[in-house]
Amino acid sequence: MGSTLRMRRVLLVEPNRACRERYRQELRRAGYAVAATGSSRSALRRLARGERPDALVLDAGADRAGRHRVLESALRADPSMTVLLSTSEGGLWRDFTSWAADGVVHKAQPAAELTRALAGTLGGRQAGGSLPTGQGVGKNRLTVRHAPE
Repeated sequence: MGSTLRMRRVLLVEPNRACRERYRQELRRAGYAVAATGSSRSALRRLARGERPDALVLDAGADRAGRHRVLESALRADPSMTVLLSTSEGGLWRDFTSWAADGVVHKAQPAAELTRALAGTLGGRQAGGSLPTGQGVGKNRLTVRHAPE
C-alpha cells in the first residue's frame, strides 16, 4: 500500500529574465514543478486554460493592474492557493492587493529564501497549521479574498 506524492506545482510570474531563471532553477532543485512566464497576460491565459498551481510566485513590481488581475483570477479559481510576492522594493504593505499574499520575498535575498518561504507556506497548509505571513502581509487575506460580490 504505497502512497504517491504529487510534485507541487508553482506558477512563477517574473518579467526579469535573469531573476525568472534563477528562481526557476532554485525551485526545480527543491523539487517543484515550475511553469514560468514573464508577463501577467501570459499568467492569466494559463489560469484561464484551467492550470491550477499549488502556489503562485508573482513579481510585485509588475504593473499594478496586471498583478491585481492575476491575483484575483488565481484566488477565485482556488482560494487556498499559496501566493508569494517577489519584490525589490520596500513598502509593499501599503498596496492593498499585496494583502492577499501569504508572504513576501525580497529579490536581494538568495533564491533559497524563496524555496524556504514556499516550503513554509505549503508545509503549514499540509500540516493544517497556521500560515507564516512574512512582513505583515497576509493577515487580512480572508477579508480581501471573500469580499461580497
